[in-house]
Amino acid sequence: MPIKYFLVTDGMDIIAENPSQQKLQQILMEKVIPKLARENHKRVLTNEDSNIFVKYSGKYYLFTIATQDIKQRVCWNLIDEVENDLLKNQRTVNKNYLKEKLNFYNNPENDKIQKLQNEIDRVRDVMVENVDKILTNQQTMSNLVETTEELAQQGDEFHKGGKKLKRSMQKRLIIIIIIALIVISIIIAIIVIVLLAVFVPKSK
Repeated sequence: MPIKYFLVTDGMDIIAENPSQQKLQQILMEKVIPKLARENHKRVLTNEDSNIFVKYSGKYYLFTIATQDIKQRVCWNLIDEVENDLLKNQRTVNKNYLKEKLNFYNNPENDKIQKLQNEIDRVRDVMVENVDKILTNQQTMSNLVETTEELAQQGDEFHKGGKKLKRSMQKRLIIIIIIALIVISIIIAIIVIVLLAVFVPKSK
């Protein structure tokens, strides 16, 4: 699990902890907290392969320990949510509550921004594939036009036919480009709609 530990304390007593780790709890209480300023702040401490996120707000210290590969905003969102619930009603914040929050934030499917990024990546891949197809068709048509021009040089009759084929190919290329622009516009519209759905708050 990327987020491995959470501790809530007032500096003297343990409000909630998950999972229970007596040795780690003792280190935080006796060695880390005394070195922290008792004023509102938040910071990240690095410890080998883990990051320790700590926030002091009002009278509570909130610690969470996570692997270094997890996005920091996920840990800060977790801390902010626990803090808000703690300030509303301290009794709701206990071991089972923390366990539930850790499971939620450790699930990538609950990260809206990451889901949006995955969707954008998927749409980008589709766009790149479509552009590659368009370029391939364009190259094929260019080759056909060149072949037509060479054949046209063999006589007046082939020359006239070659001109007609060239115009036909150019029209076809224009049609393909128009269709591609329409597809790209639709994809961009989908991305805008998804962004609005995620970031614009719904009216209650």
